[in-house]
Amino acid sequence: NFTQDQKHNSQNNRCCVRNPHEVPIVAQTKFPAAVIVFGIISSDGDVMPPHFFPKGLRLDSEGYVALMRDVVAPWIKKVAAGRPYVFQQDSAPCYTSRKTQKWLSENLDDYTSPNIWLPNAPDCNPCDFYPWGAVERDTNRTACNTMAKLKARITLCFKKLPRDQVRCACSRFQSRLKTVVEVRGAYFE
Repeated sequence: NFTQDQKHNSQNNRCCVRNPHEVPIVAQTKFPAAVIVFGIISSDGDVMPPHFFPKGLRLDSEGYVALMRDVVAPWIKKVAAGRPYVFQQDSAPCYTSRKTQKWLSENLDDYTSPNIWLPNAPDCNPCDFYPWGAVERDTNRTACNTMAKLKARITLCFKKLPRDQVRCACSRFQSRLKTVVEVRGAYFE
């Protein structure tokens, strides 16, 4: 979820002033407009352009299969260019449904099935430990006046992700899995 408001962390953004009126005001919208984004990276450093979901959409199996069929699979086939690949996703309910699993098994070379993937494993997903944070950081430096500006900024941030850093994040996957095994699935960061 990305919002139009600038991110402000009062624990990290401190002011040393003599007069309380000198503290800069950080305006916050009561209910900022938000957009839900779907993105994919490859171990070769490729970054799929972000896919924006319509406002109010609750993604179910049918919607996810349509996204995979119409957006994701064509991008993967283009980027993989005939090379073998493994599609990795987390354990969201629409990703693990029978309908989705059937579609994945019939249409992708290989993928992580729900019985392999930990139910809650953000420490293992390269998207969670690099691109999302980098895009969110760069997107939320300043507020966006409109949803169009927010989407344009998100798209630009995805486009500017350094290929070598994306590749590095993906290459750390195996060492992160080893750490998960060492700590017996406990949180480690």
